[in-house]
Amino acid sequence: MRNDTLARRIAAAAFVGLLATGHAVAGGSPFGVEATTPADACLVEGPAHDEPLAVLVVVDPEALRDPAWLEALLACAPDHHLEIVIRLEPPIDWQLSPDPYAALRGWLADLDRFLHEHRGRLGHFELGHHPDRVFTPRAYAYLVESVATLLHAADPSFDLTIGSLGDSSSEWLAALDPGRLAPYIRGLALENPEDPAAAAARLRRIHPGLSLWLHLPPKGSDAASFLRGLHEARAAGFQKVFAAAGESLELIAILVNLARALPSRFEVDPQPPLDDPSLLPYADPLSPERAVIAPAGLARPIGEGLVTMAQVRAVDLLSGADLPAGDGTIAPAGPILLRFVLIREPRSEPETIGVTGERGLTAGEIIARNRAFEAVQARALSHYQAKATISYHYRAETLGESIDVASVNRFFWKDAVGEYEETDLYVNGARWRGKPPSLPFVAAEKVKEVPLEIRLDQAYRYTLRGEDRTNGRAAYVIAFAPVSTDRALYSGEAWIDKESFARLKVRFLQHGLSEPITSSEDTIEYGPIDAAAGPGAGASPSLWLPVRAYRQMVFTVLGRSVAVERRVAWEDFSINSPAFEPEREQAYDSGRPVLRDDEAGYSYLVKEGDVIRTRPAESLRNVALFGGLSLNSDLSLGTPFVGLNYFDFNWRGTGTQLDVAFAGALLDVVWTDPALGKSRWELSVEGRGVAMPDSFKKVSDSGRETEEDLRVLEERLYLTVGRRLGSYQKVELGTELAYDNYDRRDTTDPDFKLPPTRPAVTLSPRWRYLRSGYSLDLWFSQGRRFGWGDWGLQPDPDPNAVVPANPRPEGGSGDDLSFQRWGVGLLKSFYSSRMQKLSVGGGLMAGRDLDRFSRYRIGEFRNARVRGYNGYDVSFDRGATLQLTYKTTLPRGGVSLDVEFQRAVIENDEDFRKREYLAGGGVGISFTGPWSTLMTVRSGFPLGSSIDVGHGGASFRLVMIRTWDHWPFHRRVKKDEINPSSASGT
Repeated sequence: MRNDTLARRIAAAAFVGLLATGHAVAGGSPFGVEATTPADACLVEGPAHDEPLAVLVVVDPEALRDPAWLEALLACAPDHHLEIVIRLEPPIDWQLSPDPYAALRGWLADLDRFLHEHRGRLGHFELGHHPDRVFTPRAYAYLVESVATLLHAADPSFDLTIGSLGDSSSEWLAALDPGRLAPYIRGLALENPEDPAAAAARLRRIHPGLSLWLHLPPKGSDAASFLRGLHEARAAGFQKVFAAAGESLELIAILVNLARALPSRFEVDPQPPLDDPSLLPYADPLSPERAVIAPAGLARPIGEGLVTMAQVRAVDLLSGADLPAGDGTIAPAGPILLRFVLIREPRSEPETIGVTGERGLTAGEIIARNRAFEAVQARALSHYQAKATISYHYRAETLGESIDVASVNRFFWKDAVGEYEETDLYVNGARWRGKPPSLPFVAAEKVKEVPLEIRLDQAYRYTLRGEDRTNGRAAYVIAFAPVSTDRALYSGEAWIDKESFARLKVRFLQHGLSEPITSSEDTIEYGPIDAAAGPGAGASPSLWLPVRAYRQMVFTVLGRSVAVERRVAWEDFSINSPAFEPEREQAYDSGRPVLRDDEAGYSYLVKEGDVIRTRPAESLRNVALFGGLSLNSDLSLGTPFVGLNYFDFNWRGTGTQLDVAFAGALLDVVWTDPALGKSRWELSVEGRGVAMPDSFKKVSDSGRETEEDLRVLEERLYLTVGRRLGSYQKVELGTELAYDNYDRRDTTDPDFKLPPTRPAVTLSPRWRYLRSGYSLDLWFSQGRRFGWGDWGLQPDPDPNAVVPANPRPEGGSGDDLSFQRWGVGLLKSFYSSRMQKLSVGGGLMAGRDLDRFSRYRIGEFRNARVRGYNGYDVSFDRGATLQLTYKTTLPRGGVSLDVEFQRAVIENDEDFRKREYLAGGGVGISFTGPWSTLMTVRSGFPLGSSIDVGHGGASFRLVMIRTWDHWPFHRRVKKDEINPSSASGT
């Protein structure tokens, strides 16, 4: 019964180990020898009818560069029944280098070539000799991940063992994260521990389920001590025990003969049947056969006074020869092995061990397999070209206008560097001709420690979130989060294909951003590309490359959160084309803009002779000249306007922003500190002065009431304090100090009493949410006038009054000092292609204690817009708005067309008896004008209204914009703005 119990125990232990690690422990003979050279290894003869004997050879960096160095051993190993174990000796000095990745790159490249040269002929690898003495834990962990990834990329059957560690390596080994290393290693190797059983137990606690190896120098000069050391190691649970280099030939012969005579399936018998402590017992877990080793020979016949045995076989371990067993009474003086079967041993009914569940992969194992896939792909991919279309979408918050820029490029990728040669540019859908416009561009700090890649430091934590389907394929979803957010890192999710372990999609949010950027979120989708002929050409595409990318970047501009959406689409791939270098050189020589994206960030390439220089891609300054002219439906011209705007993202190198806009009668100055006191707080101050009064019209449900039209001169001072809440949210507290001076127009009734000119202050808390192209705005404002008076039309006096009285005007009361307003707005744009865009937006607005001068107004630069009615100054207390805009590029791409529909449903208890509506639309075209200007012609038409405001209202407006990235006068180029780089572009 005990024999069956032992068998079940051994089988169960092996099964539990399989579940714990996700792979089987290392097989082969439990014994091995270390060889000084491959030629020495060929002198060893392993068992002919059992697992091959393990032979370890050391491959240092010099031998790694010479694959033929191992050919002799590879040739003799099958005939000599040997299993080759390679101990890789990596270089040491790289970990102290300023750029350790570059310092180790050559050795890793040599290893990659070595592995592919010998794949299918090797199996087991050990990494280093006493790495605990020469490597820091983080450097060795990086080595393990890098080496294991190359092993599994070359041949999935390759496995890696940590080793060999000294007996005092416990503290060093504890510093290695077991969860980080578990997917990459199959075993741990120790060298000559003081207490093998204690050492094995300690290792199992740290790394449960791994195979344990032992390198065993002799404990003494005699064979008995050597054999007892082997037995103690096997009893402690070491699956493979090596006789280290330097052993005597006699002891090596004993080890080899033991491996040939004792089948590898035999385990140490914990309950020996022979009561003799000098014997070393073993048992076959699959049969009743037993074995004992007599290290110093036998002093008496083996059967004397012991249980009867049968099928006795004796082997002289020194010579390897069989001894005559006869009746089992032999007694040689040297070390021998006895194999036998006990005649009388109780047996029990056999039991069955079954598997009731299936173990899934861990996050670490999935990432390890993904890294192996990436390594295979990197070996197959030298370079590639593609057509890349990059689209940027800006939206100016205060103007309610958007700018869409699409760049068509030839894309070149090599050595993890991408370069974009711009062949066509579209602005607002129209093909641009001439010098491209200068738009504000600020790039986030480049993240060098990206998820899923192998790095020295463990910068990310990974968890398996579950399974999903993306692009029709089943995938694992791996969530990653930075260990620390004090530097540029990512958090997000990666979709890893369940079949190939290719990267299908990655979504990540950047942390550690520097102002003015407050948020940067990316999504990259990968598609199957045939290595020979592009996407879809082969039945089994071998490469997965980026095919679509989306980024939303939010940054603070003049106290406001501005979202910029960036989309990239790659198509028409050419993989490893011999025309790559000539065509890239042609791009350098073309004179067209070439944008480089590398580890340092974004930069433009400028070729001067044979030297390629780089200049920063950031546009920290912008100067714009703008002007326009409007035409009303009665063919009357509006007031022409022309102005100049200067904007500096880093004013005088302080990190603050300055904007100055001047347009004759208008002067607007804004200063913003996007990181007040290097904190998450923002401060913005804006002053707006107007020298020309604007119209303030009156509309009721009866139509225009020109007798109440006014002129108003508006002066404003704004102070806004904001704070970011995470990556997508922001709260603000704005203060507006208004000073409005009201006056009469020619049509104003003489009996209309003007409101007094008094300052008013408004406090406005606001919450903004910007993510994935959605913009949600929730706000509230409380206003207070510093003094007020009665205003409006004076009613006719009562002729029947005995005492004439001065009745109050039919307008507003001087008691209306306070008012409140609140609202919510939502906007989202959809892009079916770089040439098409659909925008949907709307809002709700309401208030309390509002009068004519504190209500919401419909107008071009007011609270709401409705094309065809923006010139009427319709005011309301409560309302809802909706806008739809569709933009497309006309054939041949020279002109873009946009069509807009707007509708407002409003209520005004003073001017309207019921809920009213207005609906309007507009058509606009954009094209490139002379002198690199953007010309836009826009019209607005009323489409219907419940308010009687006439049937005119159509308007036309021409707007011209010209931009520069610096003040448009001569300026010296600073030395740090243009830097030389190699002519090869690398």
